[in-house]
Amino acid sequence: MVKTKELSKDTRNKIVALHQAGKTESAIANQLGVKKSTVGAIIRKWKTYKTNDNLPRSGAPRKIPPRGVRMITRTKGRTCLHYAVRKRFTFLDYLLIVILMPVMLIGYMIMVSLQKDIGVFP
Repeated sequence: MVKTKELSKDTRNKIVALHQAGKTESAIANQLGVKKSTVGAIIRKWKTYKTNDNLPRSGAPRKIPPRGVRMITRTKGRTCLHYAVRKRFTFLDYLLIVILMPVMLIGYMIMVSLQKDIGVFP
């Protein structure tokens, strides 16, 4: 979101004065070179609060600064699976796979043959 420049207090007072004089929002915007929506917002604010000053926002201040929120959001997206997928296998990992897979396969075949002898499988 782009931050915009704030209008001076003098310009805001001119907008209110011209509105009280009976000019339309479009005429005020054309005369002062400001957007019509800005003029409307300033007039609405003046009608509601009877002031042109920037009022403080309601609510308590944030407990975590915006930078902290960004850091939490950035790290929250990384899960254990995220790191597991990006892990690089070392030589030891490949060696364990090459050795253990045949051992496990042989063990499975022995277990199946024993179960056939006992009569677990029809």
